[in-house]
Amino acid sequence: MEFNLPEIPENAVVCLFHFPLLLAVVACLQFMNIFYSNSLHNACFYKFHKSVFIMAFYAYYYMFLFIQYLGLLVYNVFVYTFKCIIYASLSTYFVICYLYFITFHSRLG
Repeated sequence: MEFNLPEIPENAVVCLFHFPLLLAVVACLQFMNIFYSNSLHNACFYKFHKSVFIMAFYAYYYMFLFIQYLGLLVYNVFVYTFKCIIYASLSTYFVICYLYFITFHSRLG
């Protein structure tokens, strides 16, 4: 039996999920640009925080993709295990019914 992971979807749902976060990051950067642009020290402080915000956004994005990939892996393993349990239960049930049928008919005959 082949076990393939589906591709990570790059669709509108992912874009809609990240769009509010991107807007929040841009709003924070604009606020910091207005608030910290008074002196040289505050401008350096703003640049540092801007880079931290951008790094945090990219870390969040790649963590989201990793969690999504891991979720697909766990989902596929769960579905595969569930199918195996169902097939094993059904085959065990049919074997028990068959053995019961054979013993029941052997007692009659």
